[in-house]
Amino acid sequence: MKIIGNGAFFECSSLAQVILPESVERLGTGAFAGCRSLASFSGKGVVIFENFVFERTALTSFEIPEKTTKVSALTFLGTPVGEYTVQSGNTEFSAKDGVLFNADRSKLEIYPAEKEEKGYQIPEGCTEIGRYAFRDVKNLKSIDLTGVVSLEEGAFYGASLSGKLILPDSLTKLEGGFLFENCTAIKQVNAGNHLKKIAARTFTGCDALTEVKLPQSITWADEHAFPDTAKVTCENTELVRFGKNGFHYAEQVSVLGTRDYQMTFQVLSLVNEERSRDFHQSIWMPDCCSQL
Repeated sequence: MKIIGNGAFFECSSLAQVILPESVERLGTGAFAGCRSLASFSGKGVVIFENFVFERTALTSFEIPEKTTKVSALTFLGTPVGEYTVQSGNTEFSAKDGVLFNADRSKLEIYPAEKEEKGYQIPEGCTEIGRYAFRDVKNLKSIDLTGVVSLEEGAFYGASLSGKLILPDSLTKLEGGFLFENCTAIKQVNAGNHLKKIAARTFTGCDALTEVKLPQSITWADEHAFPDTAKVTCENTELVRFGKNGFHYAEQVSVLGTRDYQMTFQVLSLVNEERSRDFHQSIWMPDCCSQL
């Protein structure tokens, strides 16, 4: 047996321990999802963990097997993991202080949802935060993102961050989608001096957010990036506001020369001939158009 299929043990509520033979290489989407008593797992041969494999289980720690090449934060959605470790010999992943990274630690893959610390500083050399890496973390209140240049989709979705969020100068765009959505305790956002773009739904659902400061470098902030209740100020005075809290450069259109509608009237005449044959009313253009 090499594969355990999608939802194979879905909501087997009494299942407390899983020990897989080394022949099993792949766990399908939601393979053990909803197994609320599952607190122990061993699968030395598993190469691929699909999304939601251990969703809503009782795992409080997890060791990434030696052969694993694919695992994500969504694999453990809703599971109270407090620490990740990596089995010796794995060449794809590494762990530091219970946090899962890629091998060279340039990318943070998963922050444990139940890690106890209230604050966290991204280690030096880590420049990327993976998809949903901090999703629904329970205890983290502050984050130092110094040196980070890229946030992938949903990086901090539903995280417990609170108070002021400071975005570093190294971040030039917030375009991953849902990056801080539903971070309901963030009250203030200060953007770094090189931030240029903010996509829709970056801070949607941040109901406590009241103040956002955008730098001179900003060129675009989507009108749906922030909740309507937030007060958004922008240092780039060349931008104009659109919607409630969007900003962009004003569009300028210039027309040189004159317009000649002669061909338009010729086409319109032919169209009306066809319409009259079918007993349809004629289409007309105002006389003023011929004078433009």
